[in-house]
Amino acid sequence: MDPDGNMVATGQEEFRGAAAASAAAAAGGGDGGRVHVEIVQDTIETQETDALVSPMVGHYYRSTRLGSILENIVGSRLTEDFDEAAGDEWMPGDFVLVEGLPRLPSNAVFFLDLIPWDGDDDGTAVQIIRLGINNILACCDDKGFRSVALPALGEGMVLSFPISLVARVILEQIYEYERERASSTDLSVRIVLLPENEEAKEAFTSVQEELQHKESRRIVLLGKTGSGKSHFANTIFGDDLFTTHHSANSGTVSCQAETKCINGVSTTVVDTPGFFDTRRSEEDVKPEIIRCLTECSPGPHAFLIVFKAGKFT
Repeated sequence: MDPDGNMVATGQEEFRGAAAASAAAAAGGGDGGRVHVEIVQDTIETQETDALVSPMVGHYYRSTRLGSILENIVGSRLTEDFDEAAGDEWMPGDFVLVEGLPRLPSNAVFFLDLIPWDGDDDGTAVQIIRLGINNILACCDDKGFRSVALPALGEGMVLSFPISLVARVILEQIYEYERERASSTDLSVRIVLLPENEEAKEAFTSVQEELQHKESRRIVLLGKTGSGKSHFANTIFGDDLFTTHHSANSGTVSCQAETKCINGVSTTVVDTPGFFDTRRSEEDVKPEIIRCLTECSPGPHAFLIVFKAGKFT
């Protein structure tokens, strides 16, 4: 602040930086790499990903249908490499990572040790799946894997989890991992369901839509003409997604909405035309304000009013 009470340029930047940090914190924290979740109906053994996941029971990779399919493709080499990588000590929730298997499009296979469902939706068997998914995704980040494919872990005769529970546990754990991960590199997680399993597709799609709605943040920026809303929106995202104008006239003439992931949370910021626009009547601006609400349907989580830093009287 100068002797006349005006905030100097550095103060404006500090003000904007602090406000943007608060907005980013409300949206979920700092910017990080995305975890992209894709749900497909296909055969998992044909996926061209860096790695795939195969469940097993009792540290025996042939105990599930997928393990037997992989053995038929790879042959005796799978048993040799699995035994070499497995070691002598193991617990449910651990995985065995086998890399470089021949005749597979994937470069590596995570064999994840699970236990059958115990009838408790939040019991030991479910917690083991959560632990296994978290550890596998962390290993993907550590090893630089950019993509991993996994089946509906726990479904089927051997493990006997209800498909609705499987869908919720897997997707919740993936999104929770995304919120906590520190990597700035994107990771693709492909959930592969059998082509004929429409029940599984419906269950996963329903849970994904529900979680994506819960994990989003929608912010509307309001303020007078020339207050710097577009600049502030760019500061929140750390990217020049909104066009800025250095003029007394309003640069934003129509609503603009942009969405970006901030620390695992899908964040939408809506930039609006300035109030008291020097070139437009209030009646012209009102429809744009209304339209901005549709851009953040079903409704905004917050309205941020942006003031231009300067002398207040």
